[in-house]
Amino acid sequence: MEIISLTLLQERLISDAAPQYVGEAVTPTSVRRALDFIEANALRDIGLADVASAACVSVSNMVRLFNRPIGRSPGAFLRDLRLDQARETLKRGTPESIRELALRAGFRSPAKFSQAYQRRCGERLSEARTLI
Repeated sequence: MEIISLTLLQERLISDAAPQYVGEAVTPTSVRRALDFIEANALRDIGLADVASAACVSVSNMVRLFNRPIGRSPGAFLRDLRLDQARETLKRGTPESIRELALRAGFRSPAKFSQAYQRRCGERLSEARTLI
């Protein structure tokens, strides 16, 4: 019985350590946990320590592991996700002000938000608003 238990435990540890797929990229389990946490909490005020804790790794290890398969830091991934969500909000035609969108996307300055939005989406906020 003890041998069977140890064998099952070993198989469980191996399967937990095996990479998972995110799109076409192979991603370690800890990175998948981090991605899930970021996507679920994108509108909250979360930091790198929160992401690392959710992924059960240290902050330095999180940055190192995340950059390989994703090609961006956890912070850059979160920022891009928030900007994409802001773009979707603009497309839906909600009456939020740019300041409200900026704050929800984690930017204190509407000007910085506008610059980041243009870099990410390839259009000005004013152009996005006129498409509505």
